[in-house]
Amino acid sequence: MAKYALTALVVGLLLGAEQKKGDAKKDQEALQGTWKVVTVEHDGKAEKDPGDFVMTFSKDTFTVKKGDEVIVKGTFRLDPAKKPRAIDMAIKEAKKEQDNGKEVHGIYELDGDSLKWCAAEPGETDRPKEFATRSGGKHILATFTRGKP
Repeated sequence: MAKYALTALVVGLLLGAEQKKGDAKKDQEALQGTWKVVTVEHDGKAEKDPGDFVMTFSKDTFTVKKGDEVIVKGTFRLDPAKKPRAIDMAIKEAKKEQDNGKEVHGIYELDGDSLKWCAAEPGETDRPKEFATRSGGKHILATFTRGKP
């Protein structure tokens, strides 16, 4: 009897792991393309002019640009099983050289052509727990809309 219970547990765990991988792949596919910044907030305050930043996702890579200038490039991993959903971004190339090789730990929320993203500063390990910033905090919150192809 214990043998059957153990088998059922292992099968359940494997199916759950496959479902999580499937959810990550589904979210990764939904992120593909270019996202234009709509709002930016840090230190508990909204930026009056968020600028012309765009974030582009292609397969497992991301690029952030301001106009034609590359600000940061790297790879990303998603964990949609976490609440809120988690995103880890490994910086490979950055305008600020001190950010090269650092990780950015964040959370994200996808809703059709809208993306909400909140993350800690590069190298910080304190992943945001909610889509908000506070005075003196080291998080940034941005909302994006899908760019036209």
